[in-house]
Amino acid sequence: MLEVITGIIVETCRIFVESSFFMLMGLFVAGLIRVFLQPSFVARYFGSGKIKSVFYASLIGVPIPL
Repeated sequence: MLEVITGIIVETCRIFVESSFFMLMGLFVAGLIRVFLQPSFVARYFGSGKIKSVFYASLIGVPIPL
């Protein structure tokens, strides 16, 4: 039972270490967006909750995994 708990903790830490770069990059990009874009601009294009805002967000998000 102790081996199972230890294995879960080790694998959880490994996942956090592997994904930490991407989490930090996401926070960095979010900070850049916050500093350089006006909230009204972001709300106008991404805040309406309609099809057009989903389309704009998907266009921005497509190159991120590349």
